Order: sequence, then C-alpha cells, then structure tokens
Amino acid sequence: MLVEALIVTFVYVLGRCEWFLGSSNIRRPIVLGTILGILLGQPAQGAIMGATLELAFIGAVSIGASMPPEMISGTVLGVGFAIVTGGGTETALALGIPIASLLLVVNTVLNQPILILMCHRCDHYVELGDTRGFERTVLASGFIPTIIMAPIIFCAFYFGTDAVTSVLNVVPDFVRSGISVACGMIPAIGFAMLAQMVWGKKVAPFFFLGYFLVAYLEISTTGITIFAVIIAALIMLLGNHGNLQLAANAKEEVDDNEF
Repeated sequence: MLVEALIVTFVYVLGRCEWFLGSSNIRRPIVLGTILGILLGQPAQGAIMGATLELAFIGAVSIGASMPPEMISGTVLGVGFAIVTGGGTETALALGIPIASLLLVVNTVLNQPILILMCHRCDHYVELGDTRGFERTVLASGFIPTIIMAPIIFCAFYFGTDAVTSVLNVVPDFVRSGISVACGMIPAIGFAMLAQMVWGKKVAPFFFLGYFLVAYLEISTTGITIFAVIIAALIMLLGNHGNLQLAANAKEEVDDNEF
C-alpha cells in the first residue's frame, strides 16, 4: 500500500504543477485519471473513471470569489481508492466529489493565508523593481501549497484505503444501486452546466443534430466526433474562403477608384 500511496501523491503533485509551470490542462480529471490508471496497472479503468469525473467537474469553474471543488485531490483519491479496492466508476465518482469538496476547505484554510502573504510580497518587489524577487515569490506560491497538501494526500490514501474497503463491503445492494443511478445523473448535470455556458442560436442546431443522429441512427460517440470535426473544418474553410472573396472584392473596388 505504501507504493500505491506514493504513486497517488506523485500524480497529485503532477496535477498541481500547472500552478507554477503554466496552464496545460494536466490537472483535468481525464488526464490525471489516465495517468494514475497506467501507474496502478489499470489504464482502461483509470481512463474511464477520469472521463466520468471530467464530466462531473466540467462545469465547475471559478467565478469571482466562488471556488469550485478541489478536483485534483478528488480525482487522484477517488480513482485511486476505486482501483485499489476493486470498485467501479460509481465508486470513484461517489468518493471523488465529497473528497474534492472537503479538501477544498482544507486547502483554503491552510494555503489561502500563505497565498495572500505571497501577493503582498509580490507587490513589495514590484515597488522595489526587484524582478528576481518577484519571480522567486511567484514560483514559491506554486510550490509551497503543493508541499503542504502532498502529505495530506499521502496520509489520506495510506490510512484511508482499509476504511474505504470496510465501508464498501458493508454497503447494502440497494444503496449501491442508488449510487449507480446518481453517478449516471451527475455527469449529465456537469455537461448541462457546460452547455448552459456556451448555449446560443449558433450552437443549438448542432446540439440537436448530434442528439438525433445518436437517437435515431444509433451512431456511436466516435462517429459523432468525426462528423463534428468534418463540419467544423468545412465551416472554417468556407468562412475563410468567404473572407478572402470579400477582401478580393474590396481590393478590386479600391483599384477601380484609383483608376
């Protein structure tokens, strides 16, 4: 169990790297779940669980002072517990979301005061014109919260696996069935939140086109994705052709006026 706990902690630190190496989407559940599954010897299960958690967290974004659940810790612990205990996707989802909400509180209490101090230090170095000090403080603001949270992730997995296994063994079948149904609804809610953000008159026809292709022609998700890529490419090509044609017409009018 020590090796598995170290692997889970390593994947957590890898997900946190985005805070000091730039935005690369490595912290997304679908990426972390796949990496964790590969390292734990269950690549397919890790990818499936990560994709399910991705749908659950896809609409969770930080808006103003509102902070979404801490999806990095929720993903690595939820997927890790599910793989080690032999649970399925519903286990990863049922554990990942509460863990993400709980560790958001822990992360806020422990790290936000430190980040506030770091912000004031950055302001101080800006006033002095000290670029090196500013760079060191920005990098430290990424490392320090990770260093603080990594032992918590390790201990939570190392000491929590047996407890999770014991709880799963005594859970009645009807509760498991209810969790499975709820797990099927949560990704739909996450996708609905995302669709609400991008919904518009230009998007609606493509949404219903994809839905009816799946419902009536029974085309797989892969087939819908291929059609979507082709349609997007055609729209870009035709749009660029139209822009080029307008530019050519405008140039001809300018040439005629000069003549």
